[in-house]
Amino acid sequence: IVISCFLSLMYLLVGIRYETDAKKTDNDGDLQIPRSIRGRHIHQTFPLNLVMDDFVLDVSTVQTLQTWTTQFVYLRPVISLVMLCLLINDKFDAMWYWITTVALNVSITLAVTALLMFYHAFEIELTAHRALAKFLCIKGVVFFAFWQ
Repeated sequence: IVISCFLSLMYLLVGIRYETDAKKTDNDGDLQIPRSIRGRHIHQTFPLNLVMDDFVLDVSTVQTLQTWTTQFVYLRPVISLVMLCLLINDKFDAMWYWITTVALNVSITLAVTALLMFYHAFEIELTAHRALAKFLCIKGVVFFAFWQ
């Protein structure tokens, strides 16, 4: 949850908001992106730059990055439950270990990549809020939670 909430915090710090009043929304739905940052180039990081083009900040990009962080929030407990069920039934062998490890690593890599991409695109705006220090704390929490 921490990763998804941190991305939401960075959205708020640069002015991206979810509008609750239906009268104030535009054609993009309830997501409000300031005109001054619309169209900002978001560089794709390695290894995703080998298979995907760079992003341009718009509603679909914001939703994509949010999806990349949110998928970890849902996938981590599901994989943990699968691992627990396999352990209880004495079926958790080397094959299942590798399957769950690869799935978790891909999931966390995608989530952290979304944070990095957004931070890199808005580094100047986020400097005043010490977002890098906060990001490193989040990264530490994720690292220790993953390998506990």
